[in-house]
Amino acid sequence: MVDIGSSENSKVQTYRVAIVGMGPKGLYALERLLAQVNHKCIKDPIEVHIFNSNESFGSGNVYDKNQPHYLIMNYASSNINAWIEEIPKPVVEHPLSFTQWLTENQVDKKFNIPLDFAPRAIVGDYLSSVFQQLVNNSPDTITWYFHTDIVADITKIEGKFQIKKQSSPDEESQRFNSIILTTGHLGAGADFSSKQNTSSFINFIYPTKTKLGSVGSGNIVIRGFGLTCIDTILELTEGRSGTFTSNSSGQLDYVPSGNEPKCIYVTSRSGLPMLPRNSSNKEISSLYYFTEENIEAAPEFSFIDLFLPLIKKEFYFQYYKTLFGIKNRELKFDKNFDVIAAQVTEFHSEFPEEEKYSWDKFTDPFLNQKSISNKQIIEYLKFLVSEAKKGLHESPTMAAAGTWRKISPIFNKYYSFGGMDADSQKLFDTHYFGLFNRLAYGPPIRNTQKLIALGEKGLVDFSGVRNAKITKNEENSYDLVLEQNTTSHKSNNSEKINTDKIKVDAVINAIIPRGIDMRPDLLFNNLITKGLLRSFKNKNNGHYESNGIDINKSGNAINANGSVENNLSLYGTPTEGVTLDNDTLSRTRNNFASIWAQNLIQDIQNKNKKQSLNNKSNVYKG
Repeated sequence: MVDIGSSENSKVQTYRVAIVGMGPKGLYALERLLAQVNHKCIKDPIEVHIFNSNESFGSGNVYDKNQPHYLIMNYASSNINAWIEEIPKPVVEHPLSFTQWLTENQVDKKFNIPLDFAPRAIVGDYLSSVFQQLVNNSPDTITWYFHTDIVADITKIEGKFQIKKQSSPDEESQRFNSIILTTGHLGAGADFSSKQNTSSFINFIYPTKTKLGSVGSGNIVIRGFGLTCIDTILELTEGRSGTFTSNSSGQLDYVPSGNEPKCIYVTSRSGLPMLPRNSSNKEISSLYYFTEENIEAAPEFSFIDLFLPLIKKEFYFQYYKTLFGIKNRELKFDKNFDVIAAQVTEFHSEFPEEEKYSWDKFTDPFLNQKSISNKQIIEYLKFLVSEAKKGLHESPTMAAAGTWRKISPIFNKYYSFGGMDADSQKLFDTHYFGLFNRLAYGPPIRNTQKLIALGEKGLVDFSGVRNAKITKNEENSYDLVLEQNTTSHKSNNSEKINTDKIKVDAVINAIIPRGIDMRPDLLFNNLITKGLLRSFKNKNNGHYESNGIDINKSGNAINANGSVENNLSLYGTPTEGVTLDNDTLSRTRNNFASIWAQNLIQDIQNKNKKQSLNNKSNVYKG
């Protein structure tokens, strides 16, 4: 624990605040707190206690500054800004966005790497610098305490909260007036400890250098085909001194170091890769069917009956709007969707060579195939790279995929706090969340190009990406059982070749946990067990229990009795399932930080008023 300054005040009680988790969400909460203290000219002493599992204050585990630079963002650098355009203004006089910070610190000259999608470590440097700026420019009334520890439990005593740390569970802390939980992936069960894994099953890959350090030279299987899968593959190849080189056409070739595993097999539930993105700021400008006007006109908020049909119409319209533009035609909007379909029919009569859009085929280009060949996946990845390079205004495919990014903020409004019926939320959480995530929030083009290069080199094999099974054998190691077939990704027909059983030395789980970690003796399980928190249940025309913590619309916890805990708030990942898509650097998405800071200042002011009245009462009695 580090103590900076002193908060001793004999006349006014100290107000104690705890921020549990100092990754980006904790940083955003801190920034708004200091802005409010400064704006409201709060003169009372305030202790700010920051709890973080390591010393990466500001960056947290995900953006740890020590991770290798080949682990890069899937969020363009131009979108990253730790500051929010909101009153009150920040305590820092000249706050810099990420791109401004890159320029001022001449980062491009220090590292000979592309920065349109920056390494996560460099983003961590930026976030850490913001944290230090906040500490350095904080009001004089603030006293800082930094705790490098994990919070294991919180107890409510006489209206205040007492914290127990994992390293010293018997030590009684001071009592806190206000706590905000911004635990991020750690609170969802992610194990960021730096212990090297010695098991043949690796459940979590970060930090990659230590968690994957024991992976040997045999066959490896990765479960999951998302961003974490790509990080795993790059750690086992580029992270072992392999190099990628570019040819004149911009394609990548991989030069092995000899330290890689023999072969890395990829398996997943859908069997489909995430769609890559370029770094352009250009997005879908307008929505035509998925609008609040159309949603509000519906009698009930059903995903199947209302939201999904509107989403499908919007994807269809954006796809053809772009395709029409490429052919110097104009798709004219009409509220009657039959008019749109008629225009499309006429278009295909004029341009019969253009492939017709199909929702089913768009969301699964290998529809009705039980398995997908390695060649098919590589061919499909090449197609996606070529489309991503065009951008969504020149590629109908990318226009349709990018539509979800435009829809998502509106959908979040109706998803949050059980806005849809229970069955609708369950369906979205279990199926469509993953689908839209795959379509809209994929890796940078360069990372997909790396997958292609590794696949063509034979170091990565996608033949088990769908319908493969991982089984434990008599030797207590693993076998990968897969079926292979060959066809183009454009074809519905598959030709079965054989069934293979491949011995593998390690199985790596590349699926990031969502929701809250309910293992015994950990924070959220303890708080739910004692009734200070409760899990969120959607009781709207049914019953569905999501893996999130129940909160009100200000982000305050709701306890087991249904009462609001006004001085215990949650922000970010712990609210997933009550709100949507919190795994983002956005300052505005589900922004409970601003509300928390406002309410905290109001609480201080109310206590001062109460104290003033008590003082006057005592004088009168005297």
